Amino acid sequence: MSNEQSLDDYGEYAQKQVTPLKEAMIGLNALVTEAQGYEREIAEAEEKAKAAKDKLRAVVMDALPKAMKAAGLTEFTTEQGLVVRHRDKIENSIPANRRNDAWDWLEKNGHADIVKREVTIAFGVKEAKAAQECAEALAKAHMRSVACERWAEPATVKALLTRLIEERKSVPRDIFGVREFAIAEFKEAKKK
Repeated sequence: MSNEQSLDDYGEYAQKQVTPLKEAMIGLNALVTEAQGYEREIAEAEEKAKAAKDKLRAVVMDALPKAMKAAGLTEFTTEQGLVVRHRDKIENSIPANRRNDAWDWLEKNGHADIVKREVTIAFGVKEAKAAQECAEALAKAHMRSVACERWAEPATVKALLTRLIEERKSVPRDIFGVREFAIAEFKEAKKK
């Protein structure tokens, strides 16, 4: 075989290999383009959903409660049979730098039962045995640094704050990050 002949053979082989790769790249590029189209569709749908949620919030948390209050209503039934109720609600988020103040207030005002304590003991990666021993002996035998943190379930705090505010009791709203708002809620009327 001549040198020229072996190059030709390789050239045919290389040509056969490139063609399927080019075809594969065309298919891959088409799939990427298709995926980008779906990403755009999703982004547009999410933007529309966000705008619709904002409009809904404006109606049920502003316009409808104000209109009901102006009409002197706390509840009514629509022509379509929906029962609409005006409710006062709260949200809260205790700022990290106010948590100890919040727990202190709860404990001093008769609500210590919802404040929990959490003990954390740190061990190194290779200290599995010591961790097990400590769990069994509660850290005394190992002289570990132990942190004792207070906390309360957010839903429990929210329920307590809601009750106290409804009872018109004094609550330090800034410590608990309380935001009060009115909302109109509606549901199908019960069929008789």
